[in-house]
Amino acid sequence: MDENFLNDCDAEIVAGFRAAVQELESLGLNAKPVDVSWWSEALISFAPIQAWEAARIHAGNFEHFQPAIRERLEWGAGITTAEIIALRVAPRRLPRQNG
Repeated sequence: MDENFLNDCDAEIVAGFRAAVQELESLGLNAKPVDVSWWSEALISFAPIQAWEAARIHAGNFEHFQPAIRERLEWGAGITTAEIIALRVAPRRLPRQNG
């Protein structure tokens, strides 16, 4: 993938990605960047869906989680079914990427 997708990764992650690519290239891989900029749109739908699903699984137990996770669970619990349906339809509108 294009390294622009890694812009918010820790330096160690980016270094590991580059090292893995170099190792594969040393074995004969012909690596080339792939435009995955459209993935960011999918992430917009993924976060609330994941929070909603986690809230349903952990309902009644939010107090057992760290504050940041508890806040995410509470946010997920507040998402309506109609909103989830709309979010699940949204990825179908993303462009199909062919290799």
